[in-house]
Amino acid sequence: MARETGDYELSLILDGLYYIEAKETCLKLVDADIHYAETESRLKRINAEIAKIESRYERREDAYDDIESLCIQSEHGWQEYQNAAAILIRGAATVHTLCANCLEAHINIIAQKSLSGAKFAEFDKLSLYGKWLFYPQILHIGTFDVGTEPLQGLALLIGIRNALVHFKGIKCRRESGFQVPDFVERLKLRKQAAEKSLRTAHDLVSELAQMEKRDAPEWLNDDWGKAFLTVTPAFSF
Repeated sequence: MARETGDYELSLILDGLYYIEAKETCLKLVDADIHYAETESRLKRINAEIAKIESRYERREDAYDDIESLCIQSEHGWQEYQNAAAILIRGAATVHTLCANCLEAHINIIAQKSLSGAKFAEFDKLSLYGKWLFYPQILHIGTFDVGTEPLQGLALLIGIRNALVHFKGIKCRRESGFQVPDFVERLKLRKQAAEKSLRTAHDLVSELAQMEKRDAPEWLNDDWGKAFLTVTPAFSF
C-alpha cells in the first residue's frame, strides 16, 4: 500500500462541500415544494368558501353558524401549511446561502493561485459579483457578459442571499382568518428559485474552468465524498 511521505499540501475543499450540500438539499425540495403547494391551495380554498358565505351577510359575525365547520378546517389547514412552509423555507434558504458560499469560496481559491500579495488583497475587497465579473478580465482569459446568464443569475442569487443573511424582518397584513402570507414568494423560497441558484453556481464554476483551459472540479458533476485534497504528495512503498 502506498504511503504519503515527505512534504505535501492538504487543501480543504469547502467550495465543493458547499455545492454538494446545496445539491442534495435541492433534491429534497421536490417533495417539500409539492407539499407546500398542496397545503397552500387547500387553505386558500377553505378561506375562499368562508369569504363567499360571509358575503351573504351584512355582518360577518352573523355567518358564524354557517362557517363554523369551515373555520375549524381553516385552523387545521393553517397548522399543516405552517409545517409545510417551515420545511420548504429551511431547505430553499439553505440552497441559496450555500450556493453563494460556494461561489465566494471558489473564486477566492482560484484567484489566490494567480494573484498574490497586494494584488489578491485588493481583489479580495471586491464584492462577490465584482470578483466573478473582473477576475477573468484581470487575467485576460475571457469575460462574463453582464446582461446574460450565468452572471445575471449571480446578481439574482446575491440579492436573495442578502435578503436572507441580512434579514430585517418581513410582515404582511391579514384581513381575517388564516390567510396565506406572501413571504415564501417574496423571498424566492420555492424549489424553482433554489434550482436556479444551483444552476448559476454550476455554470459559473464550469465556464470559469473553460476560460482557464482546465478541467472543472470533480465535485461539480459527481457525488463527492471527500473533505480534503492532497496536492503533489510523495509516495513510498
